[in-house]
Amino acid sequence: MTHEQPLPAAGVRSLAAKRAGWAVAAGALFFLLPSLGEGSLFDSDDAIYAQMAREARAAGDLVDNRWCGVVQFEKPPLLIAALAGLTALLGEAEWVLRLPAVFAFVICLTALFWLAVGLGRSPMEAVVAAVLMGTTALAVLSARRVMTDLPMLAGLLTAAAAAVHGRAGLTGLGLGLAGLAKGVAAGPLGLLALVVLWRTAGPRRAATALGVAIAVVAPWVIAITWRHGAAAWEGLVGYHAVSRATANVVPGLSAGQLLALLAEEWVLVCAGVAGFAVSLSRRTADGAASFASATFALAWLVVALAPVLLSSTRLMHYLLPALPALALLAAGLPRPRLLAPALGVLALAAGPGTLAYWLEPDFGPHTKRAGRTIAAAAGEAPVVAWNLTDQALTWYAGRCVPMVATDPVFRQVQEAVLMNQRAGVVLHEAPRGAWLVASRDGSEPPHANLSALSFGSQLVVLNPAGLGPAASPWPPPLEEAR
Repeated sequence: MTHEQPLPAAGVRSLAAKRAGWAVAAGALFFLLPSLGEGSLFDSDDAIYAQMAREARAAGDLVDNRWCGVVQFEKPPLLIAALAGLTALLGEAEWVLRLPAVFAFVICLTALFWLAVGLGRSPMEAVVAAVLMGTTALAVLSARRVMTDLPMLAGLLTAAAAAVHGRAGLTGLGLGLAGLAKGVAAGPLGLLALVVLWRTAGPRRAATALGVAIAVVAPWVIAITWRHGAAAWEGLVGYHAVSRATANVVPGLSAGQLLALLAEEWVLVCAGVAGFAVSLSRRTADGAASFASATFALAWLVVALAPVLLSSTRLMHYLLPALPALALLAAGLPRPRLLAPALGVLALAAGPGTLAYWLEPDFGPHTKRAGRTIAAAAGEAPVVAWNLTDQALTWYAGRCVPMVATDPVFRQVQEAVLMNQRAGVVLHEAPRGAWLVASRDGSEPPHANLSALSFGSQLVVLNPAGLGPAASPWPPPLEEAR
């Protein structure tokens, strides 16, 4: 295939395709409206990015990300800037914090639809792909969280869809926004989109797209380099890309565990395998389109999964970019008009926690209550978390909550985290007169993976006056803690 022989694009301009595309966008939006403002934030990146947006708004600075008053080299600024703007206009409610993920979800499914159409699928086959991806547990969970993965994927799918249609400017815009969402993590799939554009429209348009992407990212790159020099890139690339790829700097999953989590999306996986088999067996007039779509989907799947499986750090949300490839393969199934609603309902009902993520997105109710108690009653007294890391405490308490790390293993893990190092939030003892926040059973709250999403641990708040649930045997009294 060369740029003289572009990828199939049958029906791209048809009225049916346009109507179906608008239906996908509207359906994705209305699908997420129930319970949008319910529940609480997860005690992970969600609360960190929300807090960074709060501090960016207070500082009037959208270039640097600050957490606990210290500049952090965590992620590019797209999500934090969007959160800062939305919360400035609409307040800090949960539904406001989830709006970027909602918009990204809508863009992802709409772009996936047009990508499938551009690869030669019929509008109804493209709808099957969008419905199947949108009803997976991981996609629904990502749409309820405050994370950079879904905005990055929205940019990448926009770039890929534009590439198969030969639109260089939109390809470059999508790539640039994906880079501003999650940095170098967008690189492998972004390169695939450029290769597709090269083959569909030629090297000049590919070069134009690359130029547009660079123009989108360059102002922030220049600003962060001017302010912080090599230190910024040691964090953004050295720590978050190189170190995570070569060392297990964040407690994560084995390759087998990660693939097992992907297999839990069994409706999508089975539909993808069956659709691929159908695409290979077709000998009809649309065989070329089926083969082109399946070939692209396999290439996307390999590029999405290979870096994650080869990396030393593997987390559940790293699987998100693999979902569109499986959905594109599933578009090859017959009778799409019947399959779209049937498979969507099945995926919602059978997915691992999908209904809970959709209707009850309450990821840290005890943290929320503890944080609001502290905000209302602690005054100027210091507050520390006892042998646990719960970034949502900082968000809900309205103040930085450092951690006392008396457990040597826990302390070693937390001191290895760059963000903790820069903010100096790992303490060896509690300040005199501090409020203590601890897990009732003395354990650390769960990390972000499906097997541990129990919506938070029961937290205990103790203050120096002995108020609160003082009958609890843990944590020990302040005198013993010191």
